[in-house]
Amino acid sequence: MTTALRIPDRLAHIVVSEFGDVGRDWLARLPRLVADAAGAWQLQVGAPFEPGGNVGWVAPVRRADGSDAALKVECPGHRNPWAARGLHHWAGRGAARLLDSDEASQVLLLERCVPGTNGDELDVATGNEVVASVLAELHAVEPPAEDEFEPLAMLVERFRETMWDRFDRCERPVDRGVVAQADELFTSLTSSSTDIVLLHGDLGPGNVVLSQRGWLAIDPYPMLGDRAFDVKQVLSLRDLRDAREQVAFFADRLDLDARRIAGWTFACCVKEALRCRSVGDARGFRKFLDRTEQLSSQRLV
Repeated sequence: MTTALRIPDRLAHIVVSEFGDVGRDWLARLPRLVADAAGAWQLQVGAPFEPGGNVGWVAPVRRADGSDAALKVECPGHRNPWAARGLHHWAGRGAARLLDSDEASQVLLLERCVPGTNGDELDVATGNEVVASVLAELHAVEPPAEDEFEPLAMLVERFRETMWDRFDRCERPVDRGVVAQADELFTSLTSSSTDIVLLHGDLGPGNVVLSQRGWLAIDPYPMLGDRAFDVKQVLSLRDLRDAREQVAFFADRLDLDARRIAGWTFACCVKEALRCRSVGDARGFRKFLDRTEQLSSQRLV
């Protein structure tokens, strides 16, 4: 590559603030990682998408055969060893196709989604319908063997541990009873899970994009677990003054138990509120705490 690699400002800020020296080291190595991928896969690399991803550098590329694709290089601070495997398992059913990968460097060559409209650009009702449709397609794929992916139960254990650690280190920003309720929900929902599929793990509206094949999921954090867990991401990012209606929509659309959807959303919002508080994000803290209060006030948990 003959010109300096453009790194979106938001990406540079996030990886340094979230991952410290790991993020700084990755930013320094990023031009070489991109150049190595371009050489190995014979790619012409374009300017990165702006404002770009939160923890990964993503750009349009052209392959040797003239076809278009997208190159994604993820920061190792955001370790996601199952992304390539998940995309390979779905094989384009509900998700962008994986064309090639270097798992050691967390570099993915992906189907390019054109026109690339993002789900964040849609109104709430339309966005919820799109997310539900994509989840239905992903969840319809036969799940892989149990030993191929991390179980949701392992992620939940990390959630519980970090949630209590942040609660103990902060100046009691949340009533202990709220954290205990989230902890109990994490435990009971995990132990009672029976409807196991390969989950996307992070399917908010920003992780669905429009392609010539329709709406597709991107940026998965795949794991095996309860289908209802996959709805928590989109709901945790919504204003839930009409929580009962939104929860009912996903329950009806995906044939899920409304209380399981609400329970996962509540528990994850408590966890996220404490994460925001731990990094000084007062606005995020208040937003996620509001979600828990909206769910509680409507007697959904």
